[in-house]
Amino acid sequence: MPKKLKIFQILSALLIIISLYWVLRTSNGSMQEISEVKTFPKEGFLAPEFVLVDKEGNQHSLADYYGKPVVINFWASWCPPCRAEMPALQEVYSEYHPLGVVFLAINASNQDSPDAAVRFAEEVGVTFPVLFDVSGDTSSAYNLRALPSTYFVDKNGIINKVVIGGPLSKALLKSHLAELLKVND
Repeated sequence: MPKKLKIFQILSALLIIISLYWVLRTSNGSMQEISEVKTFPKEGFLAPEFVLVDKEGNQHSLADYYGKPVVINFWASWCPPCRAEMPALQEVYSEYHPLGVVFLAINASNQDSPDAAVRFAEEVGVTFPVLFDVSGDTSSAYNLRALPSTYFVDKNGIINKVVIGGPLSKALLKSHLAELLKVND
């Protein structure tokens, strides 16, 4: 066998071995990355726990409200649909709070200014807790991809309904709350 052909065969075999090693090495890494991807909190599953502070520095955790239905609304002061739906949230909160429904407005403060959020909440007359996700950890736990995003959580901490985007109308909020309260009977 000519010397050039033998060298070509050796180099080809070596290239195939290196290629196989590379394919196996990179596919293992990507499979590991895929298994580490967080899943979006879904209806029928437990809502991720969080501990956040309000403008007075008081801590609120989802666990504090166990036993009560909770509406969690992620928002930012610069977000037009968030701004448009906040008055409806306040109005529906005023109607449903006496029934034991808790509303929590989680400001995506890692993308917003807490001062701007407080100013806007005061302009609208928000009376339910406005919480600040300064680190973005809660947004990450909820795999937040769009603002506003609203979660309707039953008294056992199970997500009953997820609404991505907005603005939510009073009628739609009431419809989701009626469904949530039916689950909580």
